[in-house]
Amino acid sequence: MALSPAEPNLRVLIVDDDQVDRLWARRALAPLCVDGGLGEAADAASAELQLGTAEWDCALVDHQLGADTGLELTQRLRAAGLRVPVVMFTGHGDEQVAVAVMKAGATDYLSKNERTPEGVRRAIRNAVELARAAREREELVEQLAAERERLERAVRERDDVLAIVSHDLRNPLSTIALAADELPELDPAAVTHIAKVIRRNVKRAERLISDLLDISRIERGVLTLDLRPCDVERVGRSAVRHAELIAQRKGVSLELHVRGDGGDVQADPDRLSQVLDNLLSNAIRHTPEGGRVLLAIEHSAEGAQLEVRDTGPGVPSEERARLFDRFYQTGRKNEGGAGLGLAIAKGLVEAHQGSITVGDAPEGGARFTFHIPRTLATPTYAATP
Repeated sequence: MALSPAEPNLRVLIVDDDQVDRLWARRALAPLCVDGGLGEAADAASAELQLGTAEWDCALVDHQLGADTGLELTQRLRAAGLRVPVVMFTGHGDEQVAVAVMKAGATDYLSKNERTPEGVRRAIRNAVELARAAREREELVEQLAAERERLERAVRERDDVLAIVSHDLRNPLSTIALAADELPELDPAAVTHIAKVIRRNVKRAERLISDLLDISRIERGVLTLDLRPCDVERVGRSAVRHAELIAQRKGVSLELHVRGDGGDVQADPDRLSQVLDNLLSNAIRHTPEGGRVLLAIEHSAEGAQLEVRDTGPGVPSEERARLFDRFYQTGRKNEGGAGLGLAIAKGLVEAHQGSITVGDAPEGGARFTFHIPRTLATPTYAATP
């Protein structure tokens, strides 16, 4: 909708080396600029300075500016990235100049010999509206591009989920099916072994399904936390005990160091244990035989800081920004898993209003550090009573 003269609110810079012409333009534009303001520039240099240091709705520029021209001024403005609309005054019969002016980026031009106050006001209003429409169009294009990217990302994530389900879930189910087929032909002793295989693969399938559900809840902001007084050291010792068997099989030593006085934090012990299980299993998986994994807990008045360090190859700096993305697999060997563990760990820590980072361990491996505050502000996620 075009601006109405009854709604004066524009800022217009008049650029003309003739004082009489500037006065004429000021009088013509006064009805449009009562609330906005009028400015003047007698040469191109002054115009560039004013247009580059303040917000203007439009510039009314004479083509003849002494030693300079309005065309050259417009070209310099566009080269500098200034997009203020320009309405140019040209001489009678300067059609070639008018074409060049428009190509240079001016919004409109008027013959100075045929100007009228209403014609100038109309040109200014139209130029401002065209610029506004162009900005809105660009914003819409950006919004559409962002929405397209969001939809494409959603499609990719859907495909990732389908790939995980079809591959990682198919493996344990296929193993279960094969084992079940063998049961009728086995003696009782062998049945016990097959039953263990079935149970192990059922747990793999359950863990994958649980991870998929957790990451979905985290991303939708509907994860439930059972917040209560939590002994972080006790949770840490339990997590180390659970990981010891895997570490022993890998030939990796597992240690726990605790500093500072204890004291409970407000947390969900099961979810905190889940974070540590993910981080410890990840560290053990990437630590070579004979290596070392350490869980360090440090208490403070603000809460508890926990670190999981290993003596593996570490995490390349170029991969750290995406390391906590769901389904992300690094280029390291023995990656395994669906790429959900670290994403879930990050989500659970942030649900406790903490933060988690990855860096280099003093021993040369990876170091994952996260902080759990002693008390939570208003819970980000739903908490059970």
